[in-house]
Amino acid sequence: MIGITTKFQGLSDNELYKMYRIEEWKEMNEGDKQQLLQETVVRSAEKRGEVGCCIVNFEDLPDGTLGTHRNGVISLNRSHYAVGAENIEYKGKIITREIPAVNWDALETVLHEDIHEWQSQLVRGEINGDPELVYEYRANGFSVSPVEFTDKNGTITTAMGLHYLDGDSRTVDGSVSTKSYLLYHFQATERDAHRWSQSEAIQIAKNIEQEYGPDCSISDYIHILESQGYQAIENKANNLFNNSNVEKEINQSLKNHYYDTYIPVSKDIEDSVSQEMIGSYQRAFMFVSNDKNPNNIDSIEKEIVFSEVIKDSSSELFNYDLVSSESNNNSPYTCIEDNSGNSNTFENNSTSDLSLESIVLDDGGIE
Repeated sequence: MIGITTKFQGLSDNELYKMYRIEEWKEMNEGDKQQLLQETVVRSAEKRGEVGCCIVNFEDLPDGTLGTHRNGVISLNRSHYAVGAENIEYKGKIITREIPAVNWDALETVLHEDIHEWQSQLVRGEINGDPELVYEYRANGFSVSPVEFTDKNGTITTAMGLHYLDGDSRTVDGSVSTKSYLLYHFQATERDAHRWSQSEAIQIAKNIEQEYGPDCSISDYIHILESQGYQAIENKANNLFNNSNVEKEINQSLKNHYYDTYIPVSKDIEDSVSQEMIGSYQRAFMFVSNDKNPNNIDSIEKEIVFSEVIKDSSSELFNYDLVSSESNNNSPYTCIEDNSGNSNTFENNSTSDLSLESIVLDDGGIE
């Protein structure tokens, strides 16, 4: 059904995932690692009932870009994942260090990407799923709508906002805003990709440890998730907003904007989401006007690049690449998805005053 064969397709799940143990991962050459990751995505796609399967490969990506997803191809940073080492500048010297738990991080990354493919197929109606999730994912796509906000002078005005939050608002010192990152992290598409890929990866790791014995990289991976995983970031968000319903209210705000509903959320969340929608929209068009090349972007969190703008008298249609890096600001584990092309269309919110009829994606990658 999937149409991709690998050298490991005859293995049982336990036999396949055993190859992620650190002693086996280190002994594998690049080709075998690629085949392991590919077979993992094949099984993930089959499990989720997807139509087709993404191709997985290694690529010489720029520093800081750990992975891309384009036209149904997941490319992983060769140096990071195949070699498992990174160069760090310390006191003017370049130090090469082994990346901790990179084996399980690689597993999480490909599962994360595949979840986005599954989400996209749900929205496109190619597969069936929970109607409430489809409802949420549709409100978290690349459509736009007017957003009311109060400026610094207290004047209420309106600006266009993007329903996908890019998480790249900056503080005065140029660093990514923590609040901006948290809004990105808990929007519906990213919420599920983060928590499900982490949950699945850790369950696989624990099953393999139970079956085959201890693996030091599993404890490293668990330690990383304890400080940088979904639950840790959710606790941080609840504390920052002083609100135990941050995730629900972020997504309710996005649904209100997309579906033109008025279910109340806290003012702090509403103001923050509105500002991030506007900022995400403005950053998207900044790249259009500056004619940015996606390959030259040093992405810290998430940047949207519109590679082509097609205009006619009645509508504006955007073909674009989405470049996103997903990680906690302090995390060494980063995943970037890059989508381009025109095989999927998300209809725009009917309230848009830009006559923006649709936004076109490649294979529906939401991340």
